[in-house]
Amino acid sequence: MPIINRKQKPDIFEIAPDHKVVELITPQTFTLDNGIKVYVVNAGVQELAHVEFIFDAGIWHQEKPFTAMSANDLMKEGTQNMTGRQIADELDYYGAYHESSTEKDSAFQALYTLTKHLPATLKVMEEIIKRPRFEKKEIDIYIRKKYQGLLVQMEKVDYLARIHFGELLYGSQHPYGRWAGPEDVKSIKRDNILAFHKQYYRSSNCYIIVAGKVEDSIINLLNKYFGGNDWDGPKISDNTSFEDQSATDLNHHIEKPDALQAALRIGKVLFNRTHPDFPGMHVLNTILGGYFGSRLMTNIREEKGLTYGIGSGLISLKHSGYFYISSEVGTDVADVAMNEIFKEIELLQKVPVSPSELNLVRNYLGGTFLRAVDGPFSLADRFREIHEHNLGIDHYFQMLDTIQKITPDEIMDLANRYLNIDSLYRLKVGK
Repeated sequence: MPIINRKQKPDIFEIAPDHKVVELITPQTFTLDNGIKVYVVNAGVQELAHVEFIFDAGIWHQEKPFTAMSANDLMKEGTQNMTGRQIADELDYYGAYHESSTEKDSAFQALYTLTKHLPATLKVMEEIIKRPRFEKKEIDIYIRKKYQGLLVQMEKVDYLARIHFGELLYGSQHPYGRWAGPEDVKSIKRDNILAFHKQYYRSSNCYIIVAGKVEDSIINLLNKYFGGNDWDGPKISDNTSFEDQSATDLNHHIEKPDALQAALRIGKVLFNRTHPDFPGMHVLNTILGGYFGSRLMTNIREEKGLTYGIGSGLISLKHSGYFYISSEVGTDVADVAMNEIFKEIELLQKVPVSPSELNLVRNYLGGTFLRAVDGPFSLADRFREIHEHNLGIDHYFQMLDTIQKITPDEIMDLANRYLNIDSLYRLKVGK
């Protein structure tokens, strides 16, 4: 093996589609006997696999608050053939790891395992997904924990700001704005959970993403455990719509008299990653508050010392998207911090970004993207992002192209079009 010359710098390549620096793998597509689509990212050098079962079973689909999360969380706590303890012991024996998460639009059950243990661990996943018992004892324990945890969370200004900000943007009855309070948690019944699982956790409402170093036999295993008609049902309609009921007043304050800090939220409903201006707003957001060297961090943390952290972001949901700025500051400087935030936004609207700053952000975003596609599991995550929006792999190359080519004038135009100060909601939680 030749010795690497440490005195010779490695070549530097522009991160663009016409270079080999970025290589995105288009997953192989298979269909199980019952119609479930399976997307396989066959990559990596280690004998590991990540199998993710994704269902249209997120908060968007629940009629009663807290139902979707309860159903997804409790599936692993006992099935028709295994107790929760047996499930945990079996997965632990094979060195496997199970996780679940409930999001705004979808919910997933996922397995990380050595590929040689897929036959045994997928059998356990079949139990979890298809045959949960939802025993009353386990539900009662779960609700008590969640109820106590929620009471603790509701004493924190950042949590109150997060849940009420969504309410301002979408309205208290919209799935993206409605939040589960303590009484909602206490009122969940076993019948609610059983009905939700029966309706949404079935083969017609599922797709699977497999990532890692796997063989073609994985499809036979998935067919064996998940390709039958024993968990079939009518396909869920995707034409459900909700009317946004955004608050009419832009300025809001939630009193928290004993708080030492105030939580700030500023933002508006915008769009998701299917919008043609999403890539440009991604660059603008990074400049404003999307990384540690951003303008908000430089001004409000580094120069004025008003906070430990401040940031901004673009949230892309299936049916919408929004822009936000968040921070926690001392209660006595909350208004000062808010004014400084608006000054930074106005600066982006009036003064073009310098070439040196834009080049720095381009390099940062390029490096961030390379990390985001490093390895089969990360590639699978990127595929899921675009699959949920019916986009192709070329979406990421369009993002990279915008990052490399966007001009200061285009950034200034986006700031004026989408970040008008008079269109932004402002929320302060504190005394």
